[in-house]
Amino acid sequence: MRERGFCLLTFVSAFFLGACQSAPERVPAISEAFVGPMKLELRQDLGPKSPVVGTASHGEKVEIIQIRRRFTRIRTKAGIEGWTDQERLLSAEQVEALGVLQQYAAAVPSQGAATVNESLNMHTVPNRYSPSFGLIEPGDVVQVLQRKVVERVAYKLPQPEKKTAAAPPRKRRKKGEKAEPAPIVSELKAPEPPGPPPNWQELSFDYHSKQALKIGSATKDTPKDSWTLVRAKDGKAGWVMFRLLYMQIPDEVALYARGSRITGYFPMGLSSGAPPSKQNWLWTTLLDTTQPVDFDSIRVFVYNVNKDRYESVLWERGLRGHFPTAAEPPKFSYIVEETPTRWVRKTHQLQGRRTRVVGKEPVEIPLNLHLDDIARNPAKLKEVEDEVHGAWWAKVRRLFVRGP
Repeated sequence: MRERGFCLLTFVSAFFLGACQSAPERVPAISEAFVGPMKLELRQDLGPKSPVVGTASHGEKVEIIQIRRRFTRIRTKAGIEGWTDQERLLSAEQVEALGVLQQYAAAVPSQGAATVNESLNMHTVPNRYSPSFGLIEPGDVVQVLQRKVVERVAYKLPQPEKKTAAAPPRKRRKKGEKAEPAPIVSELKAPEPPGPPPNWQELSFDYHSKQALKIGSATKDTPKDSWTLVRAKDGKAGWVMFRLLYMQIPDEVALYARGSRITGYFPMGLSSGAPPSKQNWLWTTLLDTTQPVDFDSIRVFVYNVNKDRYESVLWERGLRGHFPTAAEPPKFSYIVEETPTRWVRKTHQLQGRRTRVVGKEPVEIPLNLHLDDIARNPAKLKEVEDEVHGAWWAKVRRLFVRGP
């Protein structure tokens, strides 16, 4: 009986010992990162056709265990390991900057409501290759906040500054010790570097924009994209392609755009006269959306009840205008460049079927927020926080305090 029990114990011990020895060794982590997209698929090997082994959600903290070119192998909290593109991961600085972006967007006044005809991704930065962490569905309404024009180049994670190592201490020779002989420097000429591969044009072809692209750098001929910072109903803010948004101004007013894109609009109260009265409107438009301005024309429409049509009572063109435009009927104001270094805010008042200028004052140039800039320079977080606390926007709101 004792021999049988001893054999059984030996068998069980050998079984568990073999199981422990067969378990794969856990690969140590190189660094940490955060998931950018709403849903990130992890693949077994490199390549888009490799089978999916698991998923991770936006903001989830993961461990980086291996890097090959622009691909990264990560490990989730659940222990799932898989490969993904490095562009879909965020650094800790970028996550912090993304949180500041949400605070900043919550304080920025809206320039009008917009919707989409097809599902549209919200990106962390104004770049089509950056992670998308939100989705705008057809019929959803978002608030337009800010515009930005950027070169169409590949998105790269900001790399931390490399710290140079301190020079090793100089070794002192003891008394009587001979100095080490100087190393022999070869006078052989270094070989010529290898040339580009024969299919280098094919390798640099961008299949998203259907044209050649110098990855990571902008040139004079690099195409530009127009982006808009939007705020959704749930308060989430991100960047979307401007050309895919449709401002929700009535069609009977929008038809006067004549090829220009409406960048912002505001209701200016009901028209005067016998009913039925309609809403008067203020809008800003831009002809060339690749220009680094928010609008080049501003126009005020007043509904003429007698003639049953909209008529312009103010139309200024050839401007270099910038957001935010603000309106509190019967007043409205907008920012224009008088010179590249001097910006002024002009305030008008709508009186019946005409407008008059009631104020003009210089303004500070608003902060041009960019997530990667903040990630590279954490000191800019303080600048953004100052803007968020309303120091600049309070000046804008004070323009519309009505008198007696």
